[in-house]
Amino acid sequence: MKKLFVLAVVVLCSTLFFNSCSKDNDKVSLTKERNINVCVNFNKEKNLNSSNWLSFNSCEDYERAIAFLNEKEGYLSLFEQDLHFSSMRCVLSESQREAIGVEDDILATLLNPDGFIQIDNFVFQIDIVNEKAYVWDTNNDNEMMTFSIDDNVLDILFKNEEPIKNVISYSNPEPYTFPSSPEAKCKVVYQRAAVYFSLLSKINKPGVISAPEVEIYYSTDSGTYTRNRSNATQQTFPAQSDGGDGNNYHYRPYSAAVGLKQFYMSTFFNCIDYFPYYSDGVRITVSK
Repeated sequence: MKKLFVLAVVVLCSTLFFNSCSKDNDKVSLTKERNINVCVNFNKEKNLNSSNWLSFNSCEDYERAIAFLNEKEGYLSLFEQDLHFSSMRCVLSESQREAIGVEDDILATLLNPDGFIQIDNFVFQIDIVNEKAYVWDTNNDNEMMTFSIDDNVLDILFKNEEPIKNVISYSNPEPYTFPSSPEAKCKVVYQRAAVYFSLLSKINKPGVISAPEVEIYYSTDSGTYTRNRSNATQQTFPAQSDGGDGNNYHYRPYSAAVGLKQFYMSTFFNCIDYFPYYSDGVRITVSK
């Protein structure tokens, strides 16, 4: 009888162990379920001044990752946890990222804190402040190439397309900060990063909010964009509104590895501070 009891305990413990492992495996198989072949690559090259970065097997894997991360904001953390990856989004504050030109959280999730990422055999370092993308070919003795952040670099490297000619220098409009308490910042951005491009309207307030509440809302009109590819046709994205007393709101109608040769995005932001009562609105537009 005692042996049967011990055997039952062992079977029960084994069942609980394997169920637990199965749940853990479910958690860490997120990228595999989406057919995204990616891992964290630990740098062994002395001439590349960074520790580790994401390494995607192919352009297709990288593009699937962008599409996946754009589905839900919560997927950013799941993606990082799945790969045990300390991304730029994890390590740098939002103000630190904005200071180096990284406005989009998807881009910050894909890059390491030094701006590195690998796709196939190419290692990229994105330097938005200086509008440069540095690329090392690991199949060719780490030969270095330099591109503009406006270039469709993946098309150039993998499809032998010519770099964009006569690109007009582009600057995002200045963000607007409402004089509420706490202050609420709003902006509309065309994110350029050589291997990642997006259109984004965003609202940010400090993490600590004291009562009474400060509410801020955005209302983005329907807009247009055209990919920077031959024979690309103009696309339209729908209007969208959101907001309230939360800390962060955003609308990202475009997110891809291909840049834009034409776009128009206009958002009206409204802020309400209930004490002392204050209400104001501002419209910010990006276009090219």
